[in-house]
Amino acid sequence: MEGRSVVIYPKDFKPIGLADNFSEKPRLNPFRLIQQFYGPQGLKAAIKNLRGLYSQEDWDKIKPELDRYFFENARRILGDEHIFGSAEYIECQKRAVEVVNSAISTLGLPPDQFGFFNEALIYSESPTDSLRMMTAPHINPQLRHQMILRHLLGFVSWQNHLRNESLRSEHLKGVFYYEFMKLLGIDTFNAPYLPLTIYSTHGDKNEVMRIRGEQIDPKNLINGELTIKITKLTARQFNIYGRRFTCVIEMRRKGDSQTVLKALENAAALDDGVNLSPIADLVGFRIVVIEGNIKDLISYFDLNIGRLNLGDFSIVDSKPDDWVGDKRRQHPQLKLKRRQIELRDNRTKKEEKKRPQIEFVFMSLRQYLDHLYHTGKEGDGQAHALYEIRRLLRTAHLLFPPELYGDVTPYIKAKLDATTQNLILLNNVGND
Repeated sequence: MEGRSVVIYPKDFKPIGLADNFSEKPRLNPFRLIQQFYGPQGLKAAIKNLRGLYSQEDWDKIKPELDRYFFENARRILGDEHIFGSAEYIECQKRAVEVVNSAISTLGLPPDQFGFFNEALIYSESPTDSLRMMTAPHINPQLRHQMILRHLLGFVSWQNHLRNESLRSEHLKGVFYYEFMKLLGIDTFNAPYLPLTIYSTHGDKNEVMRIRGEQIDPKNLINGELTIKITKLTARQFNIYGRRFTCVIEMRRKGDSQTVLKALENAAALDDGVNLSPIADLVGFRIVVIEGNIKDLISYFDLNIGRLNLGDFSIVDSKPDDWVGDKRRQHPQLKLKRRQIELRDNRTKKEEKKRPQIEFVFMSLRQYLDHLYHTGKEGDGQAHALYEIRRLLRTAHLLFPPELYGDVTPYIKAKLDATTQNLILLNNVGND
């Protein structure tokens, strides 16, 4: 049985307090969600508790029944085939904390001021205990909000975890890697790795100016070169069309926290519910071409990608995805070449609403070094570090409401300024 959806909206993150005009109907947030998860009895208990009308004895009486209702209801929401009990509930709480910590790190906020209180890091096996703390009449308002975040973000994070399991992203990553290496003629286990040490010089605008395979004497810095960076890489070598290629092949899976924050940002931008399904490219590969022509490699990729034997999966479509817009964290002059591979899971007979996708990104060594050490020109596209900060600007007030935490703008501005110092103008990059 498929689960029924519980839609979480940005307004559900609204802080609650004793000044709110509580009623028996779940008109205020997050009371709407409290009723959806805990039922009418849980909602009544929450409102009475906020008014100081619920005792420890009252909670002890309803705790077994309320916990049972919560777990059974969660299984109905997620789908009856999924197990959800105390262990899964604890994991939800941990994942929510990871999401907030990721946002704190990205925005440059002081962890001691914006991180979870110790009390919020004590993970309870009982949803009723969490509800009791969330609605305690005299609790620190920040702690109350953190308990709400733990509930909301924890459930979205768990939905994302189940989605990864259903799309078998870890399995896909491994199968695709072995088959792709075979396509290139590389024996995954026996072919030697090629360790490389790259020396690059960087100018006064932080652009990559020279790339060398040997050490550069600092006394030989010229033409505005200011710094030398040393990059250690592990490459693979193979032949295509009778020509030798040397490439770094990296795998990645989109981090769970980044997926949840991106879904929350989309919801805030659209004033709509948090939706994970548009975030499709959970697995990705980065191909850094050190020796060889990128066009030749991509041509070979396009002609032969359909030959991969992916077991339970088959390739439905492979298409270029080179566009650069406001929602892409790529400098427009970087000219990265991308391919989106859409897959079908042959285990299921029904038509999937959202198929798993794998992203391939092809780049030159110069592009890789610029991506590694720099972030793009200010106001001109969305490079990675700057993009991450700007993306979270829409959601900072949801995670850290100003009425509870004060104005976070000075911290974010300082982080933006520090990042802007590393912004570069990329010229003549890539193998066209």
